[in-house]
Order: sequence, then structure tokens, then C-alpha cells
Amino acid sequence: MGRPFRPQGRSAEGQDCLGLVIAAARAGGIRVAEHRNLPLRGLATEEACALLARAGCRELTVPEARPGDILLQVPAARQIHLAIVTMLGIVEAHGGLRRVVERPLAAGEQWHSAWRLPMGDD
Repeated sequence: MGRPFRPQGRSAEGQDCLGLVIAAARAGGIRVAEHRNLPLRGLATEEACALLARAGCRELTVPEARPGDILLQVPAARQIHLAIVTMLGIVEAHGGLRRVVERPLAAGEQWHSAWRLPMGDD
């Protein structure tokens, strides 16, 4: 947390929401292919879901999400946002705050779906 937000960021110098998910998966020992220049704007919700499914993630309902799962949000048409569920809420690369933060889920916050990374025993 505290790492700078950077569009298309995939390193310690800065991350976007996809870069955060990739880094967290790798830190957990999950092999993830590098996706450079994958636009999170202009990507339809169906395309984002298909990418997560191709990466081996299993779709869940949002209430089924537990710490370590990924939440997919669609804040605007053809734009997606990813966050990681924690015991306290979520960790996300927050564009407005310009850094990676952990925060509680806000009342009424809308998430499209939840996704579980392949863990070998899941």
C-alpha cells in the first residue's frame, strides 16, 4: 500500500488496478502472464470477464467474495476497475488519491462480480 498510482503501471514505481492484482497474485505464488498496454478504458464488461476467466479465475457472486478475491466494478461505460477483497474491505489502486490504498467498502457501493484466482486447492 502507498505505492503510487500510474495508468498501465506494472512495477514498484506505480500501478493501476490491473498491475495491483498481478503483483498480488505473483506475491501469492500464482503465475500470471504479463499484460502490457491492456486498456482498462474502452474494455467492455464482457471482455473483462472473459480475460479473468481465461486467466483461470472462477466467477462468484459479490456476496461470496472473501479476502484475496478480486472485485470487478464498472464505474462508467466501457471502463473497468479491479480491487482485492481484504478483511477490512478492499485494496485498490485509487486514481483519485493517486496511490494504492486499503479502505472499507462504502455503503451502497456497486460491484459487478467477484473472481477467485486459481489456488490449486480451489
